[in-house]
Amino acid sequence: IVRCALVGAIGMLGVFIRFTSAVYIAPWALFAVLKARKVSVVAGAFGATAGVVAATATATACVVIDTAYFTKLKLSDNALWVPSNWVITPWNSLAYNSKTENLSEHGLHPRWLHAAVNGPMMFGPLWIVLMFRLLRGRISSGGKSPVLLYVLWVTVLLPLVALSLAPHQEPRFLAPMLVPVCVLSALYVEDEDADDAKQKKPKRLLFTLWIVFNAVL
Repeated sequence: IVRCALVGAIGMLGVFIRFTSAVYIAPWALFAVLKARKVSVVAGAFGATAGVVAATATATACVVIDTAYFTKLKLSDNALWVPSNWVITPWNSLAYNSKTENLSEHGLHPRWLHAAVNGPMMFGPLWIVLMFRLLRGRISSGGKSPVLLYVLWVTVLLPLVALSLAPHQEPRFLAPMLVPVCVLSALYVEDEDADDAKQKKPKRLLFTLWIVFNAVL
């Protein structure tokens, strides 16, 4: 339950920092509820409720702070508590980014840019490893929790698909994928080593390429 509440609060704070954080936090919110659900149905229900309450409380606090900051109103001012005066940052950002004419000022890109260019640019050999496994349909990993593995994959694929729908695409938008991409790549290289215990070439090669890639950039 505490985990669900933390995910709800931190996730909502992330959404107010950048609204696209929602597609990154959603898989982990579901994962937290499923973990609570494994204890009991009641625990799962309480976990989901705790997450929603924490997210709502965090959103309320963020709206009040943003409204006070941008409108110069004080907490004691009645106008601050009038819904029509509220500054809802994620909504404003979404509204702005949903208009092509606004995005054209920052540059318009093809929908495949994230997958074909920005992903390799951000993660180099790790991205290639993941896309190779995905195209071959080999997303499972021996001995690893399938639920956690799928959550890691969804944390990569859901944002990739969602962000690719927008006509403006920058490499930095994929930065939150760093942890799941690294973990998945490590798991799959470990599997390759397990298939041939006498050869550590896959792990050494990927490690070397990763170091060189980051050193060059």
